[in-house]
Amino acid sequence: GGGVYIGKYSRISRPTREYRRNVERILNGEPYHISTGGFRRIHCALALAVREGRAIALTIMANGEPGDLNRLEQEFIQSEGATLNGRG
Repeated sequence: GGGVYIGKYSRISRPTREYRRNVERILNGEPYHISTGGFRRIHCALALAVREGRAIALTIMANGEPGDLNRLEQEFIQSEGATLNGRG
């Protein structure tokens, strides 16, 4: 019920270890680790889910060739109505 995020990765550590690190930063009141920009919508939604004790599900939707990942990501964003992509 919290929204949909579609992303691509070449290493499974991205949606597991790296997202966990960003959520921990939010929960601890720490700044984003890069001086430009800030936490993305997905990071804030994950932190809220943790605060509220809600379940978080990671679903691998497709495997693609490296050259097709951007196209596949954009197609899934459109078809699934992703609401958590981007900053803010």
